[in-house]
Amino acid sequence: MNKWLQHKMQHKFHPTPVNFLPQHLYIYEGEDKVIDYILHFEHLDKEFSALMRKFNLDDKVQLKKAGRVNSGQSGVEQRLTVDDLDDTTKRMIDKYAGKDFDMFGYERGPYLG
Repeated sequence: MNKWLQHKMQHKFHPTPVNFLPQHLYIYEGEDKVIDYILHFEHLDKEFSALMRKFNLDDKVQLKKAGRVNSGQSGVEQRLTVDDLDDTTKRMIDKYAGKDFDMFGYERGPYLG
């Protein structure tokens, strides 16, 4: 995983598939925020429900639970964390997506020293 990520970031994900663009590019045009509502994946249930209530859609639109993710060939669920990344990859991610961390309120790891 580390080698794959490093290779992609060194080549700036070229040709750039949209799912690898820094996330702030979907939200901001320059310094202007063009999206009204940002939901965080780690709080998706809570934030999505609150958004649906805001528009009186809570009884009409609900999230469905997805099946398992990151399951390997053995069928055993695997969870990747920041601990699976080496320091080189972490630094590259910080350089590539650091603005996302800052704009969306995420802490950068202590590994950057």
